[in-house]
Amino acid sequence: MGTTKKPTVAAKVVETLEQQAFRFRFEFLEAGKRSGHGMDQQPHRHQIYELFYFAEGGGIHEIDFHQLPIVPGAIHWVKPGQVHFLQRDVGCWGFVLQFDRTFFTEEADLIWFDRLWLQAEMPAGNQAILLDNMGLQEAEACMRMWQSFEPNYTTSSIDQTRLKLLLQHAERSVFARHGASLHRASLPNGLFDRFQRLLHSHFYKEHRLEFYTNALACSKQALLRETKRCSNKSPLSLLHNRITMEAKSMLMFTELSNKEIAFALGFEDPAYFGRFIKKQCSTTPETLRYQLREKYQ
Repeated sequence: MGTTKKPTVAAKVVETLEQQAFRFRFEFLEAGKRSGHGMDQQPHRHQIYELFYFAEGGGIHEIDFHQLPIVPGAIHWVKPGQVHFLQRDVGCWGFVLQFDRTFFTEEADLIWFDRLWLQAEMPAGNQAILLDNMGLQEAEACMRMWQSFEPNYTTSSIDQTRLKLLLQHAERSVFARHGASLHRASLPNGLFDRFQRLLHSHFYKEHRLEFYTNALACSKQALLRETKRCSNKSPLSLLHNRITMEAKSMLMFTELSNKEIAFALGFEDPAYFGRFIKKQCSTTPETLRYQLREKYQ
């Protein structure tokens, strides 16, 4: 197999962009020019939402290690915590919106945002959304507005309105393509929503479903019904997917040994961690680390 290369990317997976004092940001993606915060220089992730619009296509956008071709008129939707890497061709251009959920200050807007079909669990690699003509017109209008106005001359209410319109067009396109197979997520603070938040906070140490059902005060059957309804996946599958994605990130971005990663992810026995990765990825942690680093060098 050869000697494993050391990664040229930083060991810290989560960038500091979301730590800055902002809740909304527009960036024009100019043809032939790299972006301002390195999204097309190395794989990374944020704890914010990112909405990409490509006026001209060309290249590949990887989200959670799945490749999406960049085509004209497409929106790519990246959720908090997802690893992504933008590899644009020289003629590709468009824009990206980065925003925090709390950018929507009204409770009704927050409920609306949480209930979007965009928030549903889509099959891996299906986060590319082709806009219809009305959606394309709105995307271009948004781009013209955010390009032409200085930040001091826009207001959060205008940005919220434009963002909501763009999300509604994307929403319609998502439903037109995936509506028959999507299941709308539960209401904010509903069982599925609470399970996802609990999973995000505790998957490092808690691998037993009993922990989650006890914390949620529900039965395994009730949790299974709700996760199946909202994501077409079992709670155990969602848990294993989250652990696997974090393992991939740690194998690629850090110099931690397999044993150290196993302990960091709550595996008391490193051998069991190896079997877990073998089952989820059909390869060993050592080979997976090598493959990921070879791919992104």
